Amino acid sequence: MRFQVEHIPHGGTHDDADDGGSSSAREAKATPPIICWNEDASSESLDDFLKTNVPSKVEESLDGWVWIRSARNPHANIGERERDEFEDKVAEAIELEAQVRQKAQSILDDKTVPARTSKKGLGRKDLLREQEELLLKGLKKISKSTPLLATGKWMWFEHPDKVDMIFSILARSLIDGPLARLGYDTEKKRPVVHTLKAATAGSAKLDQDNRGRTHLICLYFDSIWDEADARQVLHTLLSYHGLTVPSAAKADLYTYVGLTSSHPTRARSSNWRPIELIMTDEQQELKDLFWNTRKGRRTWEDGEKAEQERWRQAVGGRGSLGVGSSKTDGAGPTGKGKQKEQASVKNEETETVLPAKAEPGHGLKVKAEPDERGQVAHSASNSTPRVKKEDNSDSEMEDAEPDARPDIDSSQSTAADVEKSPSTSHRQEDATGFRYPLPKSSPPPLNRISPLEKPLKRLKVVPGPRNLSMFRRERIPDDSSDDEAPAKPDLKSARRNQVHVKRERGVDESGSSHSSSAAKRARKR
Repeated sequence: MRFQVEHIPHGGTHDDADDGGSSSAREAKATPPIICWNEDASSESLDDFLKTNVPSKVEESLDGWVWIRSARNPHANIGERERDEFEDKVAEAIELEAQVRQKAQSILDDKTVPARTSKKGLGRKDLLREQEELLLKGLKKISKSTPLLATGKWMWFEHPDKVDMIFSILARSLIDGPLARLGYDTEKKRPVVHTLKAATAGSAKLDQDNRGRTHLICLYFDSIWDEADARQVLHTLLSYHGLTVPSAAKADLYTYVGLTSSHPTRARSSNWRPIELIMTDEQQELKDLFWNTRKGRRTWEDGEKAEQERWRQAVGGRGSLGVGSSKTDGAGPTGKGKQKEQASVKNEETETVLPAKAEPGHGLKVKAEPDERGQVAHSASNSTPRVKKEDNSDSEMEDAEPDARPDIDSSQSTAADVEKSPSTSHRQEDATGFRYPLPKSSPPPLNRISPLEKPLKRLKVVPGPRNLSMFRRERIPDDSSDDEAPAKPDLKSARRNQVHVKRERGVDESGSSHSSSAAKRARKR
Protein backbone atom coordinates (compact mmCIF):
# COMPACT_ATOMS: atom_id res chain seq x y z
CA MET A 1 0.00 0.00 0.00
CA ARG A 2 1.31 3.42 -1.01
CA PHE A 3 0.96 6.18 1.60
CA GLN A 4 1.01 9.85 0.66
CA VAL A 5 2.88 12.45 2.70
CA GLU A 6 0.37 14.67 4.45
CA HIS A 7 2.03 18.04 3.72
CA ILE A 8 2.81 17.40 0.03
CA PRO A 9 0.06 17.99 -2.58
CA HIS A 10 -0.93 14.88 -4.48
CA GLY A 11 -3.74 13.55 -6.63
CA GLY A 12 -6.21 10.78 -5.92
CA THR A 13 -8.24 10.27 -2.79
CA HIS A 14 -7.25 12.26 0.27
CA ASP A 15 -8.91 11.14 3.51
CA ASP A 16 -8.37 13.16 6.69
CA ALA A 17 -11.20 12.24 9.04
CA ASP A 18 -10.23 14.45 11.93
CA ASP A 19 -9.27 17.57 9.98
CA GLY A 20 -12.61 17.77 8.22
CA GLY A 21 -11.36 19.46 5.05
CA SER A 22 -10.71 16.64 2.57
CA SER A 23 -12.70 15.54 -0.45
CA SER A 24 -12.51 12.61 -2.85
CA ALA A 25 -11.44 12.97 -6.46
CA ARG A 26 -14.07 13.92 -8.98
CA GLU A 27 -14.95 11.97 -12.07
CA ALA A 28 -12.16 11.44 -14.57
CA LYS A 29 -13.86 13.41 -17.32
CA ALA A 30 -14.09 16.52 -15.13
CA THR A 31 -11.05 16.19 -12.92
CA PRO A 32 -10.22 19.54 -11.28
CA PRO A 33 -6.57 20.56 -10.94
CA ILE A 34 -4.46 20.76 -7.81
CA ILE A 35 -4.54 24.37 -6.59
CA CYS A 36 -1.03 25.04 -5.34
CA TRP A 37 1.42 27.95 -5.37
CA ASN A 38 5.03 26.75 -5.22
CA GLU A 39 7.76 29.24 -4.39
CA ASP A 40 10.26 27.42 -6.62
CA ALA A 41 8.04 26.62 -9.60
CA SER A 42 5.14 29.08 -9.85
CA SER A 43 5.49 31.84 -12.42
CA GLU A 44 2.77 34.15 -11.08
CA SER A 45 3.22 36.25 -7.99
CA LEU A 46 1.75 35.26 -4.67
CA ASP A 47 -0.58 38.26 -4.65
CA ASP A 48 -2.08 37.27 -7.99
CA PHE A 49 -2.52 33.69 -6.80
CA LEU A 50 -4.30 34.78 -3.61
CA LYS A 51 -6.66 37.04 -5.56
CA THR A 52 -7.78 34.32 -7.96
CA ASN A 53 -7.81 31.39 -5.50
CA VAL A 54 -9.79 32.49 -2.47
CA PRO A 55 -10.55 29.50 -0.19
CA SER A 56 -14.09 30.65 0.55
CA LYS A 57 -14.94 30.83 -3.18
CA VAL A 58 -13.00 27.91 -4.67
CA GLU A 59 -15.56 25.14 -5.08
CA GLU A 60 -13.46 22.28 -6.43
CA SER A 61 -9.90 21.06 -6.39
CA LEU A 62 -8.37 17.63 -6.85
CA ASP A 63 -7.68 17.08 -3.16
CA GLY A 64 -9.96 19.71 -1.59
CA TRP A 65 -7.21 22.13 -0.57
CA VAL A 66 -5.57 25.42 -1.57
CA TRP A 67 -1.82 25.04 -1.03
CA ILE A 68 1.10 27.41 -0.38
CA ARG A 69 4.53 25.75 -0.47
CA SER A 70 7.77 27.50 0.40
CA ALA A 71 11.25 26.57 -0.77
CA ARG A 72 12.24 25.54 2.77
CA ASN A 73 10.27 22.29 2.84
CA PRO A 74 12.86 19.71 3.96
CA HIS A 75 10.73 16.86 2.62
CA ALA A 76 9.96 18.21 -0.85
CA ASN A 77 12.42 16.04 -2.76
CA ILE A 78 12.49 12.66 -1.05
CA GLY A 79 14.07 9.61 -2.61
CA GLU A 80 12.76 6.08 -2.93
CA ARG A 81 14.68 4.92 0.12
CA GLU A 82 13.18 7.59 2.36
CA ARG A 83 9.72 6.96 0.94
CA ASP A 84 9.96 3.20 1.55
CA GLU A 85 11.08 3.81 5.12
CA PHE A 86 8.25 6.27 5.59
CA GLU A 87 5.66 3.79 4.33
CA ASP A 88 6.99 1.00 6.54
CA LYS A 89 6.79 3.16 9.66
CA VAL A 90 3.30 4.38 8.84
CA ALA A 91 2.15 0.79 8.34
CA GLU A 92 3.68 -0.13 11.71
CA ALA A 93 1.84 2.74 13.38
CA ILE A 94 -1.46 1.75 11.78
CA GLU A 95 -1.03 -1.82 12.99
CA LEU A 96 -0.32 -0.61 16.53
CA GLU A 97 -3.41 1.57 16.49
CA ALA A 98 -5.58 -1.30 15.26
CA GLN A 99 -4.42 -3.56 18.09
CA VAL A 100 -5.03 -0.89 20.73
CA ARG A 101 -8.42 -0.05 19.26
CA GLN A 102 -9.52 -3.69 19.33
CA LYS A 103 -8.37 -4.10 22.93
CA ALA A 104 -10.09 -0.89 24.04
CA GLN A 105 -13.33 -1.82 22.31
CA SER A 106 -13.32 -5.21 24.05
CA ILE A 107 -12.93 -3.46 27.42
CA LEU A 108 -15.90 -1.23 26.67
CA ASP A 109 -18.06 -4.16 25.57
CA ASP A 110 -17.19 -6.42 28.51
CA LYS A 111 -19.88 -5.90 31.14
CA THR A 112 -17.96 -7.88 33.76
CA VAL A 113 -15.28 -5.18 33.98
CA PRO A 114 -16.03 -2.99 37.02
CA ALA A 115 -16.52 0.71 36.50
CA ARG A 116 -14.09 1.62 39.29
CA THR A 117 -10.82 0.19 40.51
CA SER A 118 -11.02 -1.94 43.65
CA LYS A 119 -9.08 -4.68 45.41
CA LYS A 120 -10.43 -7.18 42.91
CA GLY A 121 -8.83 -5.44 39.94
CA LEU A 122 -8.59 -2.35 37.76
CA GLY A 123 -11.68 -0.55 36.62
CA ARG A 124 -12.73 0.29 33.09
CA LYS A 125 -11.28 3.81 33.21
CA ASP A 126 -7.84 2.67 34.35
CA LEU A 127 -7.74 -0.12 31.77
CA LEU A 128 -8.51 2.36 28.99
CA ARG A 129 -5.84 4.69 30.32
CA GLU A 130 -3.26 1.91 30.03
CA GLN A 131 -4.18 1.38 26.38
CA GLU A 132 -4.01 5.12 25.77
CA GLU A 133 -0.48 5.35 27.17
CA LEU A 134 0.56 2.30 25.14
CA LEU A 135 -0.69 3.91 21.94
CA LEU A 136 0.77 7.40 22.47
CA LYS A 137 4.18 6.15 23.58
CA GLY A 138 4.33 3.74 20.65
CA LEU A 139 3.47 6.48 18.13
CA LYS A 140 6.07 8.84 19.56
CA LYS A 141 8.72 6.12 19.35
CA ILE A 142 7.85 5.39 15.72
CA SER A 143 7.95 9.09 14.81
CA LYS A 144 11.60 9.38 15.85
CA SER A 145 12.67 6.73 13.35
CA THR A 146 12.26 8.90 10.22
CA PRO A 147 12.37 12.69 9.62
CA LEU A 148 9.21 12.53 7.50
CA LEU A 149 7.16 11.84 10.64
CA ALA A 150 8.45 14.89 12.52
CA THR A 151 5.99 17.23 10.79
CA GLY A 152 2.85 18.55 12.42
CA LYS A 153 0.49 21.48 12.00
CA TRP A 154 -1.24 24.23 13.93
CA MET A 155 -4.93 24.15 13.01
CA TRP A 156 -7.66 26.81 12.77
CA PHE A 157 -11.37 26.19 12.14
CA GLU A 158 -12.69 29.41 10.66
CA HIS A 159 -15.91 30.52 9.01
CA PRO A 160 -15.92 31.81 5.41
CA ASP A 161 -15.92 35.45 6.52
CA LYS A 162 -12.50 35.06 8.20
CA VAL A 163 -10.74 32.23 6.38
CA ASP A 164 -9.60 34.38 3.45
CA MET A 165 -7.99 37.04 5.64
CA ILE A 166 -6.16 34.54 7.88
CA PHE A 167 -5.01 32.45 4.91
CA SER A 168 -3.66 35.54 3.13
CA ILE A 169 -1.75 36.78 6.19
CA LEU A 170 -0.20 33.38 6.84
CA ALA A 171 0.72 32.91 3.17
CA ARG A 172 2.63 36.19 2.94
CA SER A 173 4.34 35.57 6.26
CA LEU A 174 5.31 32.05 5.19
CA ILE A 175 6.99 33.24 2.00
CA ASP A 176 8.38 36.64 2.93
CA GLY A 177 7.61 37.39 6.56
CA PRO A 178 8.20 36.40 10.18
CA LEU A 179 7.39 32.73 9.59
CA ALA A 180 9.96 32.57 6.79
CA ARG A 181 12.66 34.19 8.91
CA LEU A 182 11.82 31.92 11.83
CA GLY A 183 13.05 28.71 10.25
CA TYR A 184 16.04 29.91 8.28
CA ASP A 185 18.49 30.24 11.17
CA THR A 186 19.51 26.59 11.52
CA GLU A 187 22.33 27.34 13.96
CA LYS A 188 19.84 28.19 16.72
CA LYS A 189 17.81 25.06 15.89
CA ARG A 190 14.60 26.96 15.37
CA PRO A 191 11.51 25.30 13.90
CA VAL A 192 11.03 25.26 10.14
CA VAL A 193 7.61 26.42 8.92
CA HIS A 194 7.27 25.33 5.30
CA THR A 195 3.69 24.60 4.11
CA LEU A 196 0.21 26.08 4.38
CA LYS A 197 -3.16 24.79 3.20
CA ALA A 198 -6.82 25.73 3.59
CA ALA A 199 -9.94 23.76 2.80
CA THR A 200 -11.96 24.86 -0.21
CA ALA A 201 -15.62 25.82 -0.09
CA GLY A 202 -16.59 22.44 -1.51
CA SER A 203 -14.74 20.51 1.19
CA ALA A 204 -15.69 22.67 4.18
CA LYS A 205 -17.83 20.91 6.78
CA LEU A 206 -20.51 21.99 9.19
CA ASP A 207 -19.35 22.97 12.64
CA GLN A 208 -20.52 21.25 15.80
CA ASP A 209 -23.31 23.77 16.41
CA ASN A 210 -24.54 23.55 12.79
CA ARG A 211 -24.23 27.32 12.48
CA GLY A 212 -22.38 27.15 9.18
CA ARG A 213 -19.47 25.62 7.36
CA THR A 214 -15.95 25.95 8.71
CA HIS A 215 -12.70 25.85 6.77
CA LEU A 216 -9.71 24.06 8.21
CA ILE A 217 -6.37 25.90 7.96
CA CYS A 218 -3.18 23.92 8.56
CA LEU A 219 0.26 25.47 9.06
CA TYR A 220 2.97 22.77 8.86
CA PHE A 221 6.25 22.94 10.76
CA ASP A 222 9.03 20.69 12.08
CA SER A 223 9.23 19.34 14.70
CA ILE A 224 5.82 18.79 16.24
CA TRP A 225 7.26 16.56 18.97
CA ASP A 226 9.51 19.32 20.31
CA GLU A 227 7.70 21.52 22.82
CA ALA A 228 10.10 24.44 22.27
CA ASP A 229 9.45 24.41 18.50
CA ALA A 230 5.68 24.37 18.93
CA ARG A 231 5.88 27.22 21.44
CA GLN A 232 8.13 29.29 19.19
CA VAL A 233 5.75 29.01 16.24
CA LEU A 234 2.76 29.91 18.42
CA HIS A 235 4.63 32.87 19.89
CA THR A 236 5.43 34.13 16.39
CA LEU A 237 1.82 33.78 15.28
CA LEU A 238 0.57 35.89 18.18
CA SER A 239 3.30 38.52 18.46
CA TYR A 240 3.88 39.19 14.73
CA HIS A 241 0.42 38.61 13.27
CA GLY A 242 -2.17 39.26 15.98
CA LEU A 243 -4.26 36.33 14.76
CA THR A 244 -6.81 34.33 16.67
CA VAL A 245 -5.33 31.57 18.76
CA PRO A 246 -5.26 28.24 16.86
CA SER A 247 -7.27 25.30 18.14
CA ALA A 248 -4.47 22.77 18.61
CA ALA A 249 -1.27 21.33 17.15
CA LYS A 250 -1.49 17.80 15.74
CA ALA A 251 1.16 15.47 14.34
CA ASP A 252 0.75 14.07 10.84
CA LEU A 253 1.26 10.59 12.27
CA TYR A 254 -1.94 11.01 14.30
CA THR A 255 -3.75 11.76 11.05
CA TYR A 256 -2.27 8.73 9.28
CA VAL A 257 -3.51 6.30 11.96
CA GLY A 258 -6.92 7.99 12.24
CA LEU A 259 -6.58 9.19 15.84
CA THR A 260 -9.61 11.39 16.54
CA SER A 261 -11.46 12.61 19.61
CA SER A 262 -13.89 9.67 19.30
CA HIS A 263 -11.20 7.02 19.69
CA PRO A 264 -12.24 4.09 21.97
CA THR A 265 -9.29 4.70 24.29
CA ARG A 266 -10.38 8.34 24.78
CA ALA A 267 -6.83 9.20 23.78
CA ARG A 268 -5.99 12.79 23.13
CA SER A 269 -6.03 13.51 19.39
CA SER A 270 -3.64 16.50 19.51
CA ASN A 271 -0.08 17.00 20.71
CA TRP A 272 -0.32 20.53 22.08
CA ARG A 273 -2.94 23.03 23.10
CA PRO A 274 -2.12 26.76 23.10
CA ILE A 275 -2.79 27.17 26.82
CA GLU A 276 -0.22 24.47 27.60
CA LEU A 277 2.54 26.44 25.86
CA ILE A 278 1.57 30.07 26.51
CA MET A 279 -0.78 31.18 29.27
CA THR A 280 -4.01 32.92 28.32
CA ASP A 281 -2.97 36.26 29.82
CA GLU A 282 0.32 36.20 27.95
CA GLN A 283 -1.47 35.34 24.71
CA GLN A 284 -3.62 38.45 25.04
CA GLU A 285 -0.58 40.57 25.92
CA LEU A 286 1.23 39.42 22.78
CA LYS A 287 -1.77 40.24 20.60
CA ASP A 288 -2.22 43.64 22.26
CA LEU A 289 1.47 44.39 21.77
CA PHE A 290 1.15 43.65 18.07
CA TRP A 291 -1.87 45.89 17.57
CA ASN A 292 -0.35 48.70 19.65
CA THR A 293 2.74 48.54 17.45
CA ARG A 294 0.52 48.43 14.39
CA LYS A 295 -0.91 51.84 15.31
CA GLY A 296 2.38 53.41 14.20
CA ARG A 297 1.56 52.26 10.69
CA ARG A 298 4.41 53.92 8.86
CA THR A 299 7.10 52.81 11.30
CA TRP A 300 5.86 49.20 11.45
CA GLU A 301 5.58 48.81 7.68
CA ASP A 302 8.96 50.41 7.03
CA GLY A 303 10.63 48.15 9.56
CA GLU A 304 8.95 45.05 8.16
CA LYS A 305 9.85 46.02 4.60
CA ALA A 306 13.51 46.55 5.52
CA GLU A 307 13.62 43.22 7.34
CA GLN A 308 12.11 41.42 4.35
CA GLU A 309 14.59 43.00 1.96
CA ARG A 310 17.54 42.13 4.22
CA TRP A 311 16.41 38.53 4.51
CA ARG A 312 15.77 38.25 0.76
CA GLN A 313 19.24 39.53 -0.08
CA ALA A 314 20.83 37.14 2.40
CA VAL A 315 19.17 33.97 1.16
CA GLY A 316 18.12 34.90 -2.37
CA GLY A 317 14.49 34.18 -1.62
CA ARG A 318 11.52 34.84 -3.84
CA GLY A 319 8.28 36.04 -2.34
CA SER A 320 5.13 38.06 -2.70
CA LEU A 321 7.11 41.31 -2.89
CA GLY A 322 8.93 40.15 -6.01
CA VAL A 323 12.58 39.55 -6.82
CA GLY A 324 14.87 42.52 -6.22
CA SER A 325 17.13 41.87 -9.22
CA SER A 326 14.38 40.74 -11.61
CA LYS A 327 11.97 42.67 -13.82
CA THR A 328 10.28 44.17 -10.84
CA ASP A 329 12.39 47.03 -9.55
CA GLY A 330 12.40 46.87 -5.77
CA ALA A 331 9.54 45.66 -3.64
CA GLY A 332 6.11 44.90 -4.95
CA PRO A 333 4.81 42.74 -7.78
CA THR A 334 4.00 45.79 -9.91
CA GLY A 335 7.46 47.32 -9.74
CA LYS A 336 6.50 50.39 -7.70
CA GLY A 337 9.04 49.83 -4.95
CA LYS A 338 11.61 52.25 -6.40
CA GLN A 339 9.03 55.01 -6.83
CA LYS A 340 7.96 54.66 -3.20
CA GLU A 341 11.59 54.67 -2.09
CA GLN A 342 12.34 57.86 -4.04
CA ALA A 343 9.22 59.48 -2.64
CA SER A 344 10.22 58.58 0.90
CA VAL A 345 13.72 60.02 0.36
CA LYS A 346 12.19 63.23 -0.98
CA ASN A 347 9.92 63.49 2.02
CA GLU A 348 12.88 63.04 4.35
CA GLU A 349 14.78 65.85 2.59
CA THR A 350 11.85 68.30 2.78
CA GLU A 351 10.70 67.22 6.20
CA THR A 352 10.19 70.13 8.57
CA VAL A 353 11.56 70.13 12.08
CA LEU A 354 9.02 68.89 14.59
CA PRO A 355 8.12 71.26 17.44
CA ALA A 356 8.95 70.46 21.01
CA LYS A 357 5.33 69.80 21.86
CA ALA A 358 4.52 67.04 19.38
CA GLU A 359 3.05 63.59 19.46
CA PRO A 360 4.88 61.09 21.66
CA GLY A 361 7.41 58.92 19.95
CA HIS A 362 8.36 61.36 17.17
CA GLY A 363 12.08 60.78 17.84
CA LEU A 364 12.95 64.36 18.84
CA LYS A 365 14.30 64.78 22.37
CA VAL A 366 13.63 68.23 23.79
CA LYS A 367 15.35 69.53 26.87
CA ALA A 368 14.92 72.93 28.56
CA GLU A 369 18.21 73.98 30.13
CA PRO A 370 18.45 76.84 32.66
CA ASP A 371 21.28 79.33 32.30
CA GLU A 372 23.86 80.36 34.90
CA ARG A 373 21.30 82.46 36.80
CA GLY A 374 18.88 79.56 37.08
CA GLN A 375 16.53 80.89 34.37
CA VAL A 376 15.50 79.30 31.10
CA ALA A 377 17.21 80.93 28.12
CA HIS A 378 15.07 83.41 26.14
CA SER A 379 15.38 85.10 22.80
CA ALA A 380 15.75 88.90 22.64
CA SER A 381 12.89 89.25 20.19
CA ASN A 382 10.58 86.57 21.46
CA SER A 383 9.72 85.43 24.98
CA THR A 384 9.25 81.81 23.85
CA PRO A 385 11.89 79.57 25.47
CA ARG A 386 14.50 78.05 23.24
CA VAL A 387 15.03 74.33 23.45
CA LYS A 388 17.93 72.12 22.56
CA LYS A 389 17.53 69.23 20.10
CA GLU A 390 19.57 66.13 20.88
CA ASP A 391 20.22 63.68 18.02
CA ASN A 392 23.09 62.14 16.05
CA SER A 393 23.63 65.31 14.01
CA ASP A 394 25.24 68.56 15.17
CA SER A 395 23.45 70.28 18.05
CA GLU A 396 21.48 73.38 17.17
CA MET A 397 18.91 75.60 18.86
CA GLU A 398 15.38 75.82 17.49
CA ASP A 399 12.26 77.63 18.56
CA ALA A 400 9.52 75.57 20.15
CA GLU A 401 5.87 76.17 20.80
CA PRO A 402 5.03 77.51 24.26
CA ASP A 403 3.85 74.97 26.81
CA ALA A 404 0.52 75.01 28.54
CA ARG A 405 2.12 76.05 31.84
CA PRO A 406 2.07 79.75 33.01
CA ASP A 407 4.32 82.08 31.03
CA ILE A 408 7.71 82.85 32.54
CA ASP A 409 8.42 86.46 33.39
CA SER A 410 10.24 88.05 30.46
CA SER A 411 12.07 90.61 32.61
CA GLN A 412 14.79 88.02 33.34
CA SER A 413 15.42 89.36 36.81
CA THR A 414 18.31 87.97 38.75
CA ALA A 415 18.01 85.50 41.56
CA ALA A 416 18.59 88.23 44.18
CA ASP A 417 15.83 90.43 42.72
CA VAL A 418 13.46 87.51 42.69
CA GLU A 419 14.12 86.82 46.37
CA LYS A 420 13.55 90.50 47.30
CA SER A 421 10.36 90.81 45.30
CA PRO A 422 7.31 90.16 47.53
CA SER A 423 5.13 89.12 44.61
CA THR A 424 7.58 86.40 43.56
CA SER A 425 8.42 85.12 47.01
CA HIS A 426 6.36 82.02 46.32
CA ARG A 427 7.86 79.72 43.71
CA GLN A 428 6.15 76.97 41.78
CA GLU A 429 7.76 73.79 40.47
CA ASP A 430 6.79 72.45 37.03
CA ALA A 431 6.82 68.87 35.72
CA THR A 432 10.48 69.06 34.65
CA GLY A 433 11.66 69.89 38.18
CA PHE A 434 12.63 73.49 37.37
CA ARG A 435 11.39 76.03 39.93
CA TYR A 436 10.27 79.25 38.28
CA PRO A 437 8.57 82.34 39.83
CA LEU A 438 4.87 82.90 39.46
CA PRO A 439 3.67 85.86 37.35
CA LYS A 440 3.52 89.22 39.18
CA SER A 441 -0.17 89.58 38.46
CA SER A 442 -0.93 86.39 40.34
CA PRO A 443 -1.49 86.92 44.10
CA PRO A 444 0.43 84.74 46.53
CA PRO A 445 -1.43 81.70 47.86
CA LEU A 446 -3.48 82.19 51.02
CA ASN A 447 -1.87 81.24 54.31
CA ARG A 448 -4.46 78.69 55.30
CA ILE A 449 -4.07 76.39 58.26
CA SER A 450 -3.88 72.73 57.45
CA PRO A 451 -6.63 70.56 58.94
CA LEU A 452 -3.94 68.63 60.77
CA GLU A 453 -2.79 71.82 62.53
CA LYS A 454 -6.22 72.56 64.08
CA PRO A 455 -6.68 71.77 67.79
CA LEU A 456 -8.27 68.41 68.41
CA LYS A 457 -11.76 68.21 69.87
CA ARG A 458 -12.05 67.03 73.42
CA LEU A 459 -14.00 63.85 73.96
CA LYS A 460 -16.43 63.29 76.80
CA VAL A 461 -16.32 59.70 78.01
CA VAL A 462 -19.66 58.35 79.21
CA PRO A 463 -19.59 54.92 80.89
CA GLY A 464 -21.93 52.33 79.44
CA PRO A 465 -23.38 49.13 80.92
CA ARG A 466 -21.14 47.11 83.16
CA ASN A 467 -21.14 44.05 80.86
CA LEU A 468 -19.88 46.06 77.84
CA SER A 469 -16.37 47.44 77.52
CA MET A 470 -17.19 50.46 75.38
CA PHE A 471 -17.11 54.23 75.47
CA ARG A 472 -19.61 56.73 74.20
CA ARG A 473 -18.08 59.82 72.67
CA GLU A 474 -19.61 63.24 72.48
CA ARG A 475 -18.06 66.26 70.75
CA ILE A 476 -17.65 69.39 72.87
CA PRO A 477 -16.94 72.78 71.24
CA ASP A 478 -13.43 74.11 71.72
CA ASP A 479 -13.22 76.99 74.24
CA SER A 480 -10.20 78.51 72.50
CA SER A 481 -12.12 79.28 69.29
CA ASP A 482 -14.34 82.31 69.92
CA ASP A 483 -15.70 82.53 66.39
CA GLU A 484 -17.35 79.12 66.51
CA ALA A 485 -21.06 78.89 67.27
CA PRO A 486 -22.05 77.08 70.48
CA ALA A 487 -22.91 73.45 69.93
CA LYS A 488 -26.59 72.48 70.17
CA PRO A 489 -27.49 70.19 73.07
CA ASP A 490 -27.84 66.56 72.10
CA LEU A 491 -31.16 65.65 73.73
CA LYS A 492 -31.18 62.08 72.49
CA SER A 493 -27.70 61.43 73.84
CA ALA A 494 -28.58 63.01 77.19
CA ARG A 495 -31.74 60.95 77.46
CA ARG A 496 -29.83 57.78 76.60
CA ASN A 497 -27.15 58.52 79.18
CA GLN A 498 -29.79 59.24 81.82
CA VAL A 499 -31.43 55.88 81.17
CA HIS A 500 -28.10 54.11 81.56
CA VAL A 501 -27.46 55.85 84.87
CA LYS A 502 -30.92 54.93 86.17
CA ARG A 503 -30.46 51.32 85.17
CA GLU A 504 -27.18 51.22 87.01
CA ARG A 505 -28.95 52.49 90.14
CA GLY A 506 -31.78 49.99 89.79
CA VAL A 507 -34.55 52.32 88.57
CA ASP A 508 -36.42 51.74 85.29
CA GLU A 509 -37.96 54.40 83.05
CA SER A 510 -41.32 54.36 84.88
CA GLY A 511 -39.65 55.33 88.17
CA SER A 512 -40.13 51.98 89.89
CA SER A 513 -37.08 50.34 91.34
CA HIS A 514 -35.99 46.88 90.27
CA SER A 515 -33.22 44.67 91.48
CA SER A 516 -30.82 42.84 89.31
CA SER A 517 -29.27 39.53 90.13
CA ALA A 518 -26.11 41.26 91.31
CA ALA A 519 -28.09 43.58 93.60
CA LYS A 520 -29.97 40.63 95.11
CA ARG A 521 -26.73 38.84 95.86
CA ALA A 522 -25.36 42.00 97.48
CA ARG A 523 -28.41 42.35 99.77
CA LYS A 524 -28.18 38.71 100.84
CA ARG A 525 -24.64 39.28 101.94
